[in-house]
Parts: sequence; C-alpha cells; structure tokens
Amino acid sequence: MQSKTFFFKKELLKQGFRTTGWIGIAYFLALTFILPLQIVMDLSREQDESYKYYFDGIENLFDINGPFQVISIFVVPVLAGIFAFRYMQVKGSADFIHSLPLSRNRLFQHYFFMGYAMIILPILVIGFILLVMEGTMDVDIIYNQQHIWEWLIFTIVMISLLYSFTALIGGITGISAVQGMLSYIFLFFPVGIVFLFIYNIELLLNGFSAGYLWEENLTSLSPLIHTAYSLELNGILNPTIWIYAVLAVICYIAALILYRIRPVESATQTLLFRHLKPIFKVGVTLCFMLLFGTYFGLVQEQLIGWVIFGYIFGAFIGYLLAEMLIQKTWRVFGEWKGFFIYIGIALVVIASLVFDWYGFETRVPDAEDVQGVQILQNHSYYSGDLDGIGELPEIEDKELIKTITQFHQKIIDNGDFQSGREWNVYSTELYIDYHLTNGNHIKRQYFIPSVKKYEQFLEPVYENEAYKKMNQFWLFHDDKDNFHLGLHSSYSDSVNIPASLEDPLIEALRQDYLNETFEEMLQQDFNLTIEFLSTEDSNYYRHIGVSSSYTTTLELLRNQGYKAAFSLAEQDVAMIAIRHEDSSYEEHLANVPGASESELSDVFTTVDQQQIAQLAALEEEHDYEGEWTIAAFGPRSEEYMTSFKIREDQLPDFVLEKYE
Repeated sequence: MQSKTFFFKKELLKQGFRTTGWIGIAYFLALTFILPLQIVMDLSREQDESYKYYFDGIENLFDINGPFQVISIFVVPVLAGIFAFRYMQVKGSADFIHSLPLSRNRLFQHYFFMGYAMIILPILVIGFILLVMEGTMDVDIIYNQQHIWEWLIFTIVMISLLYSFTALIGGITGISAVQGMLSYIFLFFPVGIVFLFIYNIELLLNGFSAGYLWEENLTSLSPLIHTAYSLELNGILNPTIWIYAVLAVICYIAALILYRIRPVESATQTLLFRHLKPIFKVGVTLCFMLLFGTYFGLVQEQLIGWVIFGYIFGAFIGYLLAEMLIQKTWRVFGEWKGFFIYIGIALVVIASLVFDWYGFETRVPDAEDVQGVQILQNHSYYSGDLDGIGELPEIEDKELIKTITQFHQKIIDNGDFQSGREWNVYSTELYIDYHLTNGNHIKRQYFIPSVKKYEQFLEPVYENEAYKKMNQFWLFHDDKDNFHLGLHSSYSDSVNIPASLEDPLIEALRQDYLNETFEEMLQQDFNLTIEFLSTEDSNYYRHIGVSSSYTTTLELLRNQGYKAAFSLAEQDVAMIAIRHEDSSYEEHLANVPGASESELSDVFTTVDQQQIAQLAALEEEHDYEGEWTIAAFGPRSEEYMTSFKIREDQLPDFVLEKYE
C-alpha cells in the first residue's frame, strides 16, 4: 500500500525560515515590548492617579503604543512578502528553485505560507499571552477579553491583506525594491488618484463639487489610511474590515495565478509583462501631472496659467521617471514620441474643462423644477455627524428657491470665483445641492469673496430656519446624553457646565441661534464659546460661539454667576494697549506687558481705570475693517485677554493726542 507523502517539503521550509524567520522573531519581540511588557509596566504604576485616568480612557488595545502598532502593521507584512519571494527576483536562485521536481502551485504555497506563518504566529502568541494575563492578573482596568479578540481580528486581517497584496505585486516585477515601492504606491493609489482627479476638476471646472462627504468616504479605499482612520475613531471592527478579509483571499488567488504564468527568466526586470509597461508609463505620467497641477494650484491661488504649467512640468517629470524605471537607465532622452501623444490628448481634455464644452458651469436649474435645496457653508459636515440621526433638512419654500437660483445665476454672471481666493472675514465657500422634481441632483460649490456683495439674495437664505438647522444640524439632533458642555472665554479659564444647567443652556442657544439676523451672523463678535464634548468619543468636538446678540444665553449665564459671559467692560481689565495696525497685531500687542519702552514707541498703553472703562466699552462697536487694534490684559500678571478692531473716528481724544 502506497504511503501518503507530506505536502510541504522539509528542505523548502528550512529555506523559507532562513529568509523570513528573522522577521517573525523581530516582530514577536517588538510586540512583546509594545503590549504585554507595557501593560505590566503600567500596572506597576496603577496607584498613580494620573495613570488611573489614562486607563479609563482606553477604548481598545491600540490605545497602548498605538503608533508603534500601526507602523508594524504597515511595515512587517510588506517586508515578509518581499523576502518570502526574494528567490524569484534573483536569477540564480530563480533558475534553481524552478528546476526542482515540484509544480509551480506547490512552490508558491511553500514560500507563501512560510512567510505568512512568520507574521501570524507572533500575533497569535501575543494574543495568548494577553489572555493568560487577563485570567491571572488584575488587568480589567486596562483591557478585557473582548479587547483581545477585536485586536486579534483587526491585526490578522490587515496583516493578511498587506502580505497577500505584496505577494501579488511580486508577480508582476522582478526587482525586490520595485516590489516594495509598488506595494505601497498601489495601497495608497485609489485614494490618491480619486483625490487628485476631484481636486483638479475643481480647479478647472468652476462650480464643480463632489459633495460634502466625499473626503470622508475616500478613507476606506486605502487599507493604510483606513487603518489609521479607524483607530483614531476607536471603531476597529466595522463592515470594511470584512471586505478587506475577502480582498486578502482574492489577492492570494491572483498572486498564485500570476506566479504560475510568470516567466522564470524575467528576474531583475522592472515589469514582467509587456502589456503592463505602457499602462505603467501612462499611470505614472498622469499621477505626476495631477500632483504638480494640484501643487501649483494650491500655492498660486488656483491661477489657471500656473495650473497648466504644473500639468506640463509634472507630466514631463513623470514620463522620464517611468522610462528610467522600465529601461533601468537614465539614457531615455530619445523616447519622446509617447510623451507628445500623451500631452496632446491631455491638453484636449483640459481645454474641454477650461472652456466648458459641456455647458456645466452655466447650468442653473429652473426654480419650478426644484423640489428642495441644501446650502452648506465650508463643508463643515463629516459622515459620522449624520449617522443614525436622519437626513439634512432642505429649503422647500418656492419663493426662497427662486431667490437661490437668482443668486446662483448672479455668481456665474459676476465670475468672482474665477479669480484667486483672497479670504477676508466676509468670505465663505457655499455648497449648493438642488434636489430636482425628477429625482436627480445638481451640486455646485463656489467661493464667495464677500457675502455682503450678495446681501439681497443671501439675507433671506441665512435667516431661513431650514438653512440654519442644516448648517448646525448637530445642535438640534444630537442626543444630549452623549455629551457634556464646557464654557470657554477669552476673559477667563475654561470651565465645565453642570448637568443641571445643560438642558436650559442648549434651549437658549437654539433660540438665540434661530433668532440671529443676517448682519449678526456676519459679525461673529464673540469672545465666549460653548463647547460640546462627547462622552463616548474623545475625538468628537463641536462648539458654537456666543455673540452679543445671544441675549437669552448671556442672561442665563449671567444669572448663574458665570463671569465669562460678561462683556469686556465688566471684566477685571488691568491694562489696555492700542496700536495702528500695519502688521500682524497678535504677535505685537500680546507681548506688550513684557516689552521695552523702545518697542512701545508706537503703542498707546494705559492702566487708568476710567480710560480702560471707556476703551473697553468700544468692544460692542468693533469694526473688522478698522485700522486700530485694542488689546486687553487681565490683572493676573497682565495676561492677554482679547483684542478687537475699531476705526480711527471711534478713538477717544486722549488716545489720538499720543499720535499728534
């Protein structure tokens, strides 16, 4: 009777261990220091009150030396994937291994699973150690079994995906360094290319908008970015992790298929398959073109001439680098035919966007065809803000919709957005989403240099209740039990609001916010801020400024004895400094208490309480366009409190006399 032979060959396993075993040993030692040893050290300081607070803040095991864990997840599987298949990239070893009487399938599985074991076993052993510690030591203050299983699942899935993906990339290149480089490039590629495409379309096509959530939705396209993003939000086990598990299996199968058709003699070649070379060349050229276009668009305030220059220069650099990598030489300056063909096609596409051959920029829907409109300022929403609490409200008033379409047409007629973005206190960026009666959407996004210029259109919009609620959606829909309130003021230290005062304070804020007029919304003259701090997620933070028009809120705080709610005239001000501004006042006036007489030659200062009272009263009449800045300093070592601007005609005579 014929005996069965073991699938894995002993000598091949030995060789696999020699090439990747050091990675497994180093990874195990690193994880030992990162988790079990760190936990033991933390427990030895358990009596320290500061460490008790630290332990209470731990949501998962990635809160313990998290950056080191993330780095290991990013680096270790890629290294293992490179060294496990290192023999493929060296001509002598490739010829020898493939001359053995073993099928390609068995060779691949020997080396793949040997390398895989070297990165999975350390994780499993550390997980077992943590379980033993959980059963024998008092570690409940730090972690429990659920934390261990979540850590194991997340780490194994991410390690498996990166390792199998690196093995897949090894099937298309014959150089280990290129394998590592392409592995990281392609892991970031989906996010990078989508971002570059969207941003460059925004540069070339006025009004284009991908939506106010597009940046948040990009994170899941890259396992590396998603890993960091998930850990930051403490949501390590979400549906995306299971998608990555499936992708890991797909990458394994694809890597096996490529290995079976890979030519043995292709070792040391940059790309193994002829049809990949033009794709690679175009891809690198396109990425560099978009990257340099983005760079010059950002640093040169989106001036179209500089953007076009960035495209041509970036394409030139990208094409040269791609040719050098493929040919493995710098002598590629005779290969220009493909470059000129690429540039010709690219310029036609760019021209179609710049000159709007599609009629995109001039399209404004008829008011009768619009069912509702959403208008948001500065894309202040994130996907997490809307989870489980419904959809943003819409403006459905027909007269107001007509006003919005007229405003939209006025923006196009004026063409303000076509110039460089010069921001001032009245500038904003508006995102407009028309919900049409046929179910379609028209989305536009515009930079508005000054909302005061469009006051006749924007005043009724800004004062509309639906507009206000959609721009501060969280204030009306977040569960009040999920956060606590704090009070921050320019005049004093931050303080916590007691639970008994939170409900009436929120109601007062809502009432004052809904009653705010267009002019009051533009002024933003607040030195007082109400902070909303999540009790579940330390990264969630919202705030709303309390201006002088928030009379109900200010009166409530005043009656409760909160000094921070008082105006500057009612604060304990020890000194006031005034200067005519021709440079940044923050750096200059904030340092007045410690400045020498020569440095204060152009600064008026006073400690006279009557003069201080008169000057502090000007806070309510501040003017953003004023050329004089008043800075106030408190009695405690004359600390900087706040500052505001006024016009020269508002200054009292005793100040002007200094400058005569």
